Amino acid sequence: MQIVQGAIAGKLLAVVTEAGVPDALAAGPRRAAEIATTCHLDPGALSRALRALEMVGVFSQQPDGRWSNTELGRTLVSDAPGSIRDYVVYALHDGNWRAWQHAQLALTSGRPSFPAANDGLDFWTCLDAHPPVATAFHRGLASMAAVSARALPPILAVDRFVCVADIGGGNGLILSALLDAAPQTRGIRYDTSAALAEAQALLSARGLLDRVELVRASRRGAPGDRTRRVDAAARRNRPRLAVIVGRSVVRRRCGAGS
Repeated sequence: MQIVQGAIAGKLLAVVTEAGVPDALAAGPRRAAEIATTCHLDPGALSRALRALEMVGVFSQQPDGRWSNTELGRTLVSDAPGSIRDYVVYALHDGNWRAWQHAQLALTSGRPSFPAANDGLDFWTCLDAHPPVATAFHRGLASMAAVSARALPPILAVDRFVCVADIGGGNGLILSALLDAAPQTRGIRYDTSAALAEAQALLSARGLLDRVELVRASRRGAPGDRTRRVDAAARRNRPRLAVIVGRSVVRRRCGAGS
């Protein structure tokens, strides 16, 4: 029961967050009618949503009837340190939600459910068609990268590796943190042109760009193409290689000189 109801609560949380309710409460407690006016919501529907999300610890109602963010709710405020607002908006946006509704197709056919649920659009094309969701997607990954960038260097002991390949690493924050921690290690960044431009600016600002090979990817390229291009870059370095795919780390030897 909790698992099933959790899916509903998650979607409601995403809708309320995207509407700006946590932001409207950032300065302090307010009545539901005031929040509804600020966020252009129906007061009655918002009151019910606030009560539902109070049950999972996101909002709290004061004795005088006003509502406030809890500690959990404050993580949904746009400019809060460590905010997860953008990831919440992206993860359960309508395109992803519809794709999960078609999960049986994926299980029975082995084909991705996203295009079938979104008028034939693949994930990236759907993002292109919905700029606010695309912005939330990239910002959400950046906020997650900030957490990983602090945690990965000591866990990975990256100075053991001659080269680190960062695949789909967004703004390059994780790779820059790893290279900062291991001055002798080189890097490979594999991503789309737009992501590489952002990573290039960050790596350049940190004085790391001369240690990184930038490899451009097609967002719609086949996984095999990704593997071939990263392996080709790795063979040029003949390193002991650590491959970072999103937030997962795969360690392997590559090349005769490893």
